[in-house]
Amino acid sequence: MTPEELVHFYRQRGDTSENRIKELKNGFNLKYLPTSHFKANALYFHIGTLAYNLFILFRQILHSSWQKHTIQTIRYKLYHIAGKVITHARQTILKINDQFVEILNTIRQKNYEISLE
Repeated sequence: MTPEELVHFYRQRGDTSENRIKELKNGFNLKYLPTSHFKANALYFHIGTLAYNLFILFRQILHSSWQKHTIQTIRYKLYHIAGKVITHARQTILKINDQFVEILNTIRQKNYEISLE
């Protein structure tokens, strides 16, 4: 490899792995391990990495403009959707803005399509 190719190769590797580690630490609370017991910490870390992998799968079904976001941004955008719970004619209804209905229906539809594969 030429020196330029080597630097380019290294930058590609470092960028993705560093971002994954940062996402695990910040987005999935793996900065600190909860106990001083090795096996308990290993289990905690495995659960965190499983959650991260499930998040990566979930992020793939989102709209392309959302796929570069971190877990914190996606949590904020999805969990902080303003809505109003209404009870009418013995039914409980969640009323939300039309743009969020499209997002949630798209997520539900893509999940359904994936489940059929």
